[in-house]
Amino acid sequence: MRISTLCYIQKDNSVLFLYRNKKKNDPNAGKWIGIGGKCEPGETPELCVKREVFEETGLTLTDYHFHGVIRFVSEMWEDEDMYLYSAAGFEGELKTDCDEGELKWIDRADIEGLPMWEGDSYFLKALLEGRDRINMVLTYEGKGDEEHLAEVTDLDEGDWLSRTKILLGNEGCNDLSDATVAIFGVGGVGGYVAEALARSGVGHFVLTDSDRIDITNINRQIIALHSTVGRYKVDVMKERILDINPDADVEVRRCFFLPENADEFDFTKYSYVVDAVDTVTAKLSIIEKAVAAGVPVISSMGAGNKLDPAGFRAADIYDTNVCPLAKVMRHECKKRGIKKLKVVYSEEKPVESTVSGDVAPVKGSGRPAPGSIAFVPSACGLVIAGEVVKDLIK
Repeated sequence: MRISTLCYIQKDNSVLFLYRNKKKNDPNAGKWIGIGGKCEPGETPELCVKREVFEETGLTLTDYHFHGVIRFVSEMWEDEDMYLYSAAGFEGELKTDCDEGELKWIDRADIEGLPMWEGDSYFLKALLEGRDRINMVLTYEGKGDEEHLAEVTDLDEGDWLSRTKILLGNEGCNDLSDATVAIFGVGGVGGYVAEALARSGVGHFVLTDSDRIDITNINRQIIALHSTVGRYKVDVMKERILDINPDADVEVRRCFFLPENADEFDFTKYSYVVDAVDTVTAKLSIIEKAVAAGVPVISSMGAGNKLDPAGFRAADIYDTNVCPLAKVMRHECKKRGIKKLKVVYSEEKPVESTVSGDVAPVKGSGRPAPGSIAFVPSACGLVIAGEVVKDLIK
């Protein structure tokens, strides 16, 4: 995927354009375009747009604004994501000898008649009309002289939650948008909780997990890909949530929740707490903090060594059976005076391992790693997400 930037610099009632008329074999020859270009390796779009503006115009941006991403899809060229900016402040003198073409301030009233790429007129019009967010997909078809703009999809015009509103109504969706859900653990179970809640329209997240993605996570965790191995799970999950809902607010905490750092979390700010961690000590600490703050909490029980995704259901901890982790949690909750706790568990008996030899232990626990498969922890996570949504819109 090619990454580039484009900036429309404005002064008074004019916009700065570059008329491409100097380079040989220039695909933009004869066109009026904004200022920008391709991102260099390791360069962020923000650094790119400032560099490109300075190199092409001699101006240094002092006041600029990011509007969104324009994606170009073509049969001829590599797909491209272009980061769109406008600028109202700058310093320096405008170049008179740009090696790519002629720089000229064009009055807004004269822009419509300029020869430019057909697709550019769509997002330029939106920008000049004062739209803050501009995210579009421009699809080109054909090759050579037959290439043409076939479709423009304005990602900001459609309501991506329209199907959800049929079920939950506007009021329910507003409740989810206003909610803050804290998810502890974004692995096999917690990752799918976050995914489903983001797609349901939850507006605020606090993601807590200390782990980086490991090669062994690829078989079941939604954020685990060969391209994400080695990255912090919370960082990848945040990117995914924001790609689903750019308006979401996502706080990440790269740590493991324990009694020692529990005071660093203000549970009174959460609308709902999801416990999707593995260790009993951490689970109990999360639950106790939520109960003390009067915040609803749901806890995942064992999802390892299971093969039946249809076996998961929500229940109170004291109504569970078979699940070994639930048995421990029942005992510990009773000791702590926790009178009720919603959990998601399965009555499927653990599957016996068919692998001989040593199994690598769970990191930091010394316990042998349980067997796991794609469709089981995901099912547990989706059931949890469903309970969270239903509780938040009551």
